[in-house]
Amino acid sequence: MDTLRLDILKIGKTIGPYLVLIITALVHSSCLNNGWVNWDDPVSVLNNSFIKQFNWTNIYSIFSKPSIGANYTPFAHLSWMFDYAIGGLNPFTYHLHNLLLHLVNTFLVYRFIKTLTSEKRIPLLVMLLFGIHPMNVEVISWITARKDLLSAFYYLLALNTYCLYLSHSKMKYLFITGFLFLGALFSKGVAVTFPITMLILDFYYNRQWINKVWLEKIPFFTLSIIFGCLAIFGQYKSNSINLSDTFNIMERVSYGLLFYTSNLLFPVNLSAFHPVIITSIFQWLVYLAMTITIIFLGYKMIKYQKNKQLIFGGLFFIITILPVIQLIPIGKAIVSERYVYLPYLGLFFILVTGFFEIQKKIREQSVFNFRILVTAGIIIVITFSAKSYQQHKTWENGESLWSNVIKQYPDHHYAYNNLGNFYREKGEYDNALHYLNRSLEINPLFYESLNDRGMTYNQLQQFEKAIIDFNAAIQISNYPKAYANRGIAYFNLQKYQEALNDFNQAIAQRPNYGIYYYNRARLYQVTNQKDLALADFRKAVQCSPENQKFQLALKSL
Repeated sequence: MDTLRLDILKIGKTIGPYLVLIITALVHSSCLNNGWVNWDDPVSVLNNSFIKQFNWTNIYSIFSKPSIGANYTPFAHLSWMFDYAIGGLNPFTYHLHNLLLHLVNTFLVYRFIKTLTSEKRIPLLVMLLFGIHPMNVEVISWITARKDLLSAFYYLLALNTYCLYLSHSKMKYLFITGFLFLGALFSKGVAVTFPITMLILDFYYNRQWINKVWLEKIPFFTLSIIFGCLAIFGQYKSNSINLSDTFNIMERVSYGLLFYTSNLLFPVNLSAFHPVIITSIFQWLVYLAMTITIIFLGYKMIKYQKNKQLIFGGLFFIITILPVIQLIPIGKAIVSERYVYLPYLGLFFILVTGFFEIQKKIREQSVFNFRILVTAGIIIVITFSAKSYQQHKTWENGESLWSNVIKQYPDHHYAYNNLGNFYREKGEYDNALHYLNRSLEINPLFYESLNDRGMTYNQLQQFEKAIIDFNAAIQISNYPKAYANRGIAYFNLQKYQEALNDFNQAIAQRPNYGIYYYNRARLYQVTNQKDLALADFRKAVQCSPENQKFQLALKSL
């Protein structure tokens, strides 16, 4: 019997990782049926002129313009360029690329955890949890989240090569780690945490804290500072930093940690967007919970300081979550499911290590209790797999995506706004107005909905109604898109001076938006100011060199 058991374990060790990859592929295969969503996909890919021709001009633009989107992510843009060269704008190509990246990352997780423990089953189970967890669906199904997958890919490769360096003390592995770290940074700025993770691994491998350990990290920390500044600059330039955020730093961090840790075992109410409503009672509960948690974790780490798995897993989670825990308020949401794609690895390591410790103690006491524990583990895996498979279906298109957000948060305006935009882009204007009106019923001061409803009226040629909405949006926020769109309304009403004033205002606020120059050039054409029209068409092409509409307009003048 013992011989048979050893043979089974040996076979499991050999084919186990490949079985997990097959299971992971099947669980996430439903993403291949999905299309595009109206949430950054148009900016990232559909209307991204830089990815639609493979040439040195576009490659230079991708690497030299941190303002592409809100993040400096040139490797993500290169990967979309590769997808476009293969399949054009067929979403299947992009979804397949995302799925393949996740499978590679899942295998890299297995290789990394193998270096941290001698228990053969722990890497396999951590790999399985990473592969199938429902919180990872967003990263896989959302084409724009390619940057998260790529950053994790290079980050995990770098972790593996750094472990080789720690095991063999060969400088080539440290140099390779540096290049891989650079790849992670070029994919997304959240990789700036890597040098601190290296220090955690130094601790885990019992390295002596001599000068060499610190000196070899200097290039890594230097890169982190540079790319960290680039990331903050990109967010600032895109007006994504919300300095007037309603919640203080304690509330943001506390809410984020509670959200992420609770969804580790109970991933319910998954949604592309998670608004936050914090009451005064909740504030006191948050402060109390955080105080108790900090005291508890501190006590546990002191008591079990020899348990390096617990310390490493906890520190890995905390360090890798820091860039996205909203220390600086960025964007419209405090939490997002994609933010834990890599950080959850630390919690999975703690969870699985603890599972086998408990299993060992229970098995010695009672076979019955042991079977209950194993059964519970199997149920969790099956539940996670089914949840992930179904969750991908919510990412089929913009309609399913925002309908699911409304299902989870029926009183939040942002989802109604985006669902209205989905219908507007499809030309279903009655549906668009229904959802945009609902958004404004919930939040009458949401200037984006005012602007988007105005755009709908523009498309319906109800220009006077459109101008009323644009006026309101401008009064609330001085919104540049509202100026540009009100200019279009005035243009269609042949109020050219008013239109020109609005186009000038939009350009003053967003001098790198080619469409604003294009609109003003059309006005100059109509008013027979050909020299000014020519200059603006040239500027539009300069801002968006691969936009065919701009090029044709320039050539036809």
